Amino acid sequence: MFHGTWILAFLTTVTIEISVALIWARLAKCKAPILELLIVNLITHPAAFVLSATSLAFSTIEFLVIVVEALGYRVAVPLPWRKAITLALVTNLVSMSLSFF
Repeated sequence: MFHGTWILAFLTTVTIEISVALIWARLAKCKAPILELLIVNLITHPAAFVLSATSLAFSTIEFLVIVVEALGYRVAVPLPWRKAITLALVTNLVSMSLSFF
């Protein structure tokens, strides 16, 4: 059950975040870090999924995800800190907001 649920959640998240990243890259006038986004999400998404079953607050988990993803974009792309943080924040806020529907 965990695998099927996680895979659906992961594919939904990645689809949303790639779409947002493509729009963000156009507005920020930089390369869309699609491969990097996928790799970073392969690290953070399973961790967040497991942590959601603990007593950690949702906001704490999302904060940790944003920090790790920003660091990933800073190192892997590499993006300047401001763009890395903005990308991580925007993609996660959109996917998080849409997950409530």
